Amino acid sequence: MAKTILNIIFLFSFIGSPSFPQGSLKSIDIVSDDNYPPYIFRNDNGELQGITIDEWKLWELKTGIHANIIAMDWGKAYSYMLEGKADVLETVFFNDERSKIFEFTKPYAEIDVPVFFNNTLSGITDIRTIRGFTIGVKSGDACIDIFRANGIETLKEYSNYEAIIKAAANGDIRVFCIDKPPALYYLYKNNLENQFNYSFTLYHGEFHRAVKKGQTELLKIIEDGFASISKDEKDRIEKKWMGTTLPQQGYIRYIIYSLLLVSLIALMLFLINLFLRRNVKEKTYQLEKAFTELSKSEDKYRNIFENANEGICVTNKSGNITAFNPKFAEMLGYSDSEIASKNFNMFILDEDLNDFNLRQLERLDGKQEDYERRLRRKDGSIIWTIISASPISDSKGGYNGSFGMYTDSTRRKQMELELIAAKEKAEKSDKLKSEFLAQISHEIRSPLHVILSFTGLVKTDLKDKINPDMMEYFTFIESAGNRLIRTVDLVLNASEMQLGTYEPTFVEFDLVKEIVSKLSSEYKKLVEDKGLEFHYSSNISEVIIRGDSYSIYQIFVNLIENAIKYTKEGYITLAIESDANSITKVSVEDTGIGMSEEFLNNLFEPFMQEERGYSRRFEGNGLGLSLVKKYCDMNSISITAESQKDRGSKFIVTFNQIKKKTA
Repeated sequence: MAKTILNIIFLFSFIGSPSFPQGSLKSIDIVSDDNYPPYIFRNDNGELQGITIDEWKLWELKTGIHANIIAMDWGKAYSYMLEGKADVLETVFFNDERSKIFEFTKPYAEIDVPVFFNNTLSGITDIRTIRGFTIGVKSGDACIDIFRANGIETLKEYSNYEAIIKAAANGDIRVFCIDKPPALYYLYKNNLENQFNYSFTLYHGEFHRAVKKGQTELLKIIEDGFASISKDEKDRIEKKWMGTTLPQQGYIRYIIYSLLLVSLIALMLFLINLFLRRNVKEKTYQLEKAFTELSKSEDKYRNIFENANEGICVTNKSGNITAFNPKFAEMLGYSDSEIASKNFNMFILDEDLNDFNLRQLERLDGKQEDYERRLRRKDGSIIWTIISASPISDSKGGYNGSFGMYTDSTRRKQMELELIAAKEKAEKSDKLKSEFLAQISHEIRSPLHVILSFTGLVKTDLKDKINPDMMEYFTFIESAGNRLIRTVDLVLNASEMQLGTYEPTFVEFDLVKEIVSKLSSEYKKLVEDKGLEFHYSSNISEVIIRGDSYSIYQIFVNLIENAIKYTKEGYITLAIESDANSITKVSVEDTGIGMSEEFLNNLFEPFMQEERGYSRRFEGNGLGLSLVKKYCDMNSISITAESQKDRGSKFIVTFNQIKKKTA
């Protein structure tokens, strides 16, 4: 209550008769930011206060026109004005875009707009050096357009300046752009003045008041009203909110104290001097000896520094070069004078600047690391370097700069790129080979089906017309044709997997009913027709899995047909079992020719067979087990093999991800 009375008294001290008649205009609505101290902001009770408020109240007294001030977040205030809900927009900066929709008064305050940053950062000297940082800005501020015009999009918008300061205090942002007056107000208010610096001003702005385009009469009323406020009246308002410097006190008493202190110090110095003179000779001798040893040590390390085969560069915490050796200058093609005291950023490519700043932050945290970086030479060419970087600490353990050793790795990098290109070329050739095989396989498969179909028809027609020996020829044709079709199918399936054109369909199905039990029924007679025993066992009636049913079916088709092909006598066993841990295993076991331990290491490689050449005893192309392995990998199942030469083989396929099982 007392504060309100004082404000009324303060304003009535300016009262005089209006400078001009108010005419038909009785009231105007002014919209403004409510978070811009000391111009306009809210007190603890939420009431508006500041230079702008007092000036409008004085304007109201001078003109006799009621000034209704509406304050909110700047972005909302700007929209409020655009929607025609207010007559005047306060605390607005002029720019070309706004000049298309507003008429502006003359500027009434100059405002600096710096970029603030956490004092743990260094090297921020201009707008280019803040690329890569997340920058806090207020929604609707003119600085947003300036950042974006310079290619900086990493902006985080806040509704008001106080929210930006709180975000900086919490560590959410380390760089922000705020007009200087409210920035200093909130930094001091939150005791953050020693935690943030600013090194450059992004731009200088001027406060204006604005009305809608074409409202020149209203603009003149506003300007005339403020022109009627005298300089003394304005100074008194600014003094109220800005304050004044403390008055100086007399110095006579302090001069006397100073003289007494100087006399006391002089006496102490005289006594100390007597003591020091006794020891000066001894100390001088010790210092001369230590200096001689230090000079020898310094010469030794300077020779190492100057003659090192690696480039060496030392920078301070701002990124400026403080020391470097001749090899470093030679690597980058500069003379010593062209590098000395320059900022290391001059060697960094624009697209690498963000990564460079991030690594500088790691150095700030005390991290030492080795990494590879491109650097720009004086002639514009690029060299690759391997950098061993370490932080430099001051006497208190704080970060004071970086030390780096640079090895020219351009030749090695070129070889690496050539190897990558060669690898890609080889992969392309392999892909072309697979495409060729797939195409040829299709060309063979189609006519082969026609041949086998018509052979079957001819066999049926001639069944009772030719002797049994000739009928056996048809059996040979069918056997050879089916073998060729199987080979073509394997080539096609392998090509699809190699080219990535096979599209699996993952569904849930019963492994027992739809795969294992079905295969047992299909192959039992075929095994027995060859004179072998066929055994099937299962300790579970249902196992629901998720996978591609076609490829899983082909896994066991290949394993069973291999077992039949390579077994002359004995038995073939197909078994499925599940344990308490929901792990299900399906095995195919035979008493065939088996495999050597050496061959097992390459078992799943394409075109691999233990017996090769024209003398081999068994048909096949070595693609079956390679395709089995790829199908297993695609379905996230595992396969293992056990085998002894001339004793037989056992393949175990393990399913780990079981949806449901029934014993």
